[in-house]
Amino acid sequence: MVVFSHDLWDPAINAFVRNITDFRVMQMFFPFSIQLYPLVFPGRDPKDCSWNTNTKGKNTDCQNAKWPDSYGHYREASFTQIKHHWWWKIHRVFEGLRVTRDNYMGHVVFLEEDHYVSPDILHVLSLMQRLRPALCPSCKVLALGNYNKLNPHVYKNLVEKGDWWVTKYNLGFAMDAVVWRSLSKCKEKFCTFDDYNWDWTMTNVAQTCLEQRLSMMSLRLSRVLHLGSCGTHVKKKVCDVQAEVKNAVSRLSASKQWLYPDILVPLGSWKKSGKPKKGNGGWGDLRDRELCRGIGNDTVDEAFLARLQAMTSV
Repeated sequence: MVVFSHDLWDPAINAFVRNITDFRVMQMFFPFSIQLYPLVFPGRDPKDCSWNTNTKGKNTDCQNAKWPDSYGHYREASFTQIKHHWWWKIHRVFEGLRVTRDNYMGHVVFLEEDHYVSPDILHVLSLMQRLRPALCPSCKVLALGNYNKLNPHVYKNLVEKGDWWVTKYNLGFAMDAVVWRSLSKCKEKFCTFDDYNWDWTMTNVAQTCLEQRLSMMSLRLSRVLHLGSCGTHVKKKVCDVQAEVKNAVSRLSASKQWLYPDILVPLGSWKKSGKPKKGNGGWGDLRDRELCRGIGNDTVDEAFLARLQAMTSV
């Protein structure tokens, strides 16, 4: 079953999903999107400071003037929504949906809209699940994708073991409810770390919040490819998704010899994720932190949102 989590209501996209017949699908819609609240928090309130407002030594009437990020900048709703939506969907998948909450003990694979998966992705996931007790019993996350771009004959059917370095292994990672329960204890850390990126935030959580760093087993030959020409952080003049898809198909074709492996071979060394880094900012606004906490505690209702919308730092 594939769960589609949307932060946008679009009739064409909805029709496309409803017409899928090859596998079971479910749709869920982020209830705090900027599409629903375009002129008020969680969207951009006209009374908010602009991103690069300089409030030092000046009297300003923008309402969140005292809530800049670590770099002196103010929230941008289109960016903060990314973290809010990811936080909401992982809570809903593990705690809100009956189909996964009550009786399902297996893994959930997290993919995004610009990810292209290999035809053997479920095969290798099953293989990793079956071999994990022997290859890496302490590994909690199964990483199906990465950003490696060398010749596939270098990677073959090798797997790495190490810390879950989320920013480098955020393509098609899989976790189960046991892992989620340990991560969900770090809600306060997630909601206060000054970074609008969920993956940078989760890297910090995995490095600093748990008694031991969260470990992973990862495929060297990525089964998830990033079609990145139209991404949030990529500002190319030409956005050609079809060209990206053709490139992904070509890369998988070159890897054909190593798809559907019978066995996985572990590398001996342990890959460490390094020292914790400072966040990229974008997450200094008290309202964003409060909404994040409310999502984590499942306490957001109309009255809760109204209270946040009425908040001001001045």
